[in-house]
Amino acid sequence: MSVTGLAYLNRALTGGSDDLSSTIEGLKNNLIVARVVDISLNSNSKLFSRGGWGSIGTIKYEILDQPTTNTEGPSNTAKPLYPQFKNFPLVNELVLLFRLPSTESPGAEGNYEYYYLNPIGIWNHPEQNGYPSYLVDTNSPSQTKSYDSIQAGATNKESNEEFELDFNGQSGGNFIENGNIKPILPFAGDNIIEGRFGNTIRIGSTTTVEGNIVNNWSSIGKQGSPIMILKNGQAEITGSNESWVPVVESINDDPTSIYLTSTQRIPLEIATLNQSVGEAATTPLSNVISKTPKDPRQFSGSQVMINSNRLIFNSKEDNIIFTAKKSIVAESNADIGLRSKDKNINLSTPQGYVNLGGLQANQAVVLGDIFMANFESLLNNIEALVSSLKSESLIPNTAAKAIMILPQIQKIKDSIPKFTSKTVKSI
Repeated sequence: MSVTGLAYLNRALTGGSDDLSSTIEGLKNNLIVARVVDISLNSNSKLFSRGGWGSIGTIKYEILDQPTTNTEGPSNTAKPLYPQFKNFPLVNELVLLFRLPSTESPGAEGNYEYYYLNPIGIWNHPEQNGYPSYLVDTNSPSQTKSYDSIQAGATNKESNEEFELDFNGQSGGNFIENGNIKPILPFAGDNIIEGRFGNTIRIGSTTTVEGNIVNNWSSIGKQGSPIMILKNGQAEITGSNESWVPVVESINDDPTSIYLTSTQRIPLEIATLNQSVGEAATTPLSNVISKTPKDPRQFSGSQVMINSNRLIFNSKEDNIIFTAKKSIVAESNADIGLRSKDKNINLSTPQGYVNLGGLQANQAVVLGDIFMANFESLLNNIEALVSSLKSESLIPNTAAKAIMILPQIQKIKDSIPKFTSKTVKSI
């Protein structure tokens, strides 16, 4: 009976025997370290023609201690072991190969193909872990490279001849090494995902830090309180330029960040703080609502903080809804615009006031339609009175005054429809 899955892997690695030598021999045949010489990434990849879209992630390899001179044939290929997690290697990185059943004859003995795990972190660095073939060329000791030079990507031989490591080959990709991407420093218990470009996810906690590099979320709060930090991009380097020296996230310096906190205090400097030279920082969000929210730099507790150069919230089909147990504050250094293209903008407060101009606003808004109706009625009565005085001969100059006033009254009456807004209404 054929055995597949973990049971198969276990039998393949042990050779079905308790004998140590048989186990080691089985391990040699079924577990291989290989260097990637090509990978199928898109329809421009050279390997794409062999399997179409189903070949994405398939690599061409050479066994590490047996460099292959001819890699043009159909052999020496491997598929991702975990296709649902796409952490594909670069050309010249190392991978671990497993010999497992082939799809051509599922379950049949003797039909195998290779599957690879994630790139081996030989330099323990998130940007690249290239291991060029000359590093194991024992006949060319002068080409042996140092850790620093390989990690930098472009290496120098002892003859000072420059060598640039190719990370793309014929893959159709265009990876360009930055050279100064730094790993982020882990703390006890953290789970961290790091991209090659300074983008990271930390699933961590409040933790007492002892060392030269401290984080900015553990100054207060209960030890072990959870925190998640998503960071896209790396802050400009202000300390060591060595790419292997780790850093920690900085919400004020990193290009884009999302923090999900529990008990932590995050020192976010909000955009509307007064930070001009010689002036003290203002209390943020003050004089906007009656109960000023706690300074974001001082608040500690469960919150979501998003910080970037620009934020867009877009709903393609339905609504955007903001609700809060307490207040909602919108503040900016420039204009705040509200516009509805087809419908209304409604401001409603069943128990309070709609204040225009500030919290101290204490003048009531005139109800324009009612006022204008009464104003027009008053003008009509005045007009009737002045018309009567136009014929009065006993009071000197009355007729002349009346003749002058009547056109002015008519002009005001004609303008009444223009006195009230057609778009702003109140109750």
